[in-house]
Amino acid sequence: MIASGADNFHLEEVVRERLSPTANFSEARISLSRINSSPAVLQLPNKWKLQSKATGPAIAAQLAATWSARSKSLVLRLGDDEPKDKAAEAFIAQMYGIVAAMLADRVVGRDGERDVSQAIWRMCQERTMLMNRGDFRSLVRGKSIPLVCADHFPLWRLQPLYYPSTLETRDPIRAVGDFENLIRENLRVLGQEHRLAGIDIGAIAILVRELFANTHHHARTDIAGNMLTRSVRGVNFALRSVDPTNRAFSGGLRVLGEYYRSFASLRTASQIPFAEISVIDSGPGLAARRCNKALTPDTSIAAEVALVRDCFKKEASSFKTMGHGWGLPRVMQILKSSGGFIKVRTGRLSLYRWFDPQCRNDEVALEDDVDFKDTEFDGGIEAHAPVTGAAITILFPLGLSS
Repeated sequence: MIASGADNFHLEEVVRERLSPTANFSEARISLSRINSSPAVLQLPNKWKLQSKATGPAIAAQLAATWSARSKSLVLRLGDDEPKDKAAEAFIAQMYGIVAAMLADRVVGRDGERDVSQAIWRMCQERTMLMNRGDFRSLVRGKSIPLVCADHFPLWRLQPLYYPSTLETRDPIRAVGDFENLIRENLRVLGQEHRLAGIDIGAIAILVRELFANTHHHARTDIAGNMLTRSVRGVNFALRSVDPTNRAFSGGLRVLGEYYRSFASLRTASQIPFAEISVIDSGPGLAARRCNKALTPDTSIAAEVALVRDCFKKEASSFKTMGHGWGLPRVMQILKSSGGFIKVRTGRLSLYRWFDPQCRNDEVALEDDVDFKDTEFDGGIEAHAPVTGAAITILFPLGLSS
């Protein structure tokens, strides 16, 4: 268990950031822009509506990780949007909540004074034990199932993602077949078992394993190779049932609305189900890992974009062993064959790419496959508030004919 290392300071004297339960994507972006190295108090809602929108879980978890990494001493304050006896339980049931709690220096109650750190961390440990056992039904919150590995907690190699630590293996991350079973079980628990016959679970399993393996190899250490004092990596499974013609389902994220509308002529019911899988980490970020050094303010956005694009090209890897360099390119090929969507938030970049569901194909990787665009700006890619690590969200339509 981590120890409380926060300085003894009055909350009135530190930077305080409070997000409401209805805070949207725009408000989350504004919050990121306010982070500095000063001691800080962060108050997140116990139930954040952003969680119900695609890419929301990854954005919320990355916001918490970034506040923890950038602040000199982060105090997490529980929100007051839930009754006192339910607030903590509701908070850590969400991926962003348990990530924030595991990375905070100290956790205080709704009154802003009472230290509840040890109680919250015990609850995090109990919830991690459910994750380790693969008790997915107990983990479901609003059509979402989080699995979070915290390297500074005693239980960090979750059995659904890793082989038992006593097993002799070159790669501790479970095989593709195990990830197939993991995805099948999550879809079953989320109520989509009847659609499994029409889904290429094997392809999705390859994709999820590759994304998580990337966090294992690249996100637990700093650029110099030293283990980070605190680091988290997580996978969040979610189900999104979407009316492609209703803008409310995109949560105000324009590019997501455009992607949904591309399915309007393909639907056979009022709503189309999508499997959403997000992988987040609190490491150095994709571009820094690719060039093997920390980026500076002098690094141009064009150079940072080029580094991230390289990560998704064949045989591009900063992990110099046999078999690496094919993971992220394979992700893009699988997305292309399924009409999928990907959003990448790392460094100063917020990028997306989606593939036309009416032109699905299995062509080998093309240069155009990594033609990422900015999620907010038309006509070019611009700098966003910098974030810690990487948050990658993918969306797959379920139940479409092949």
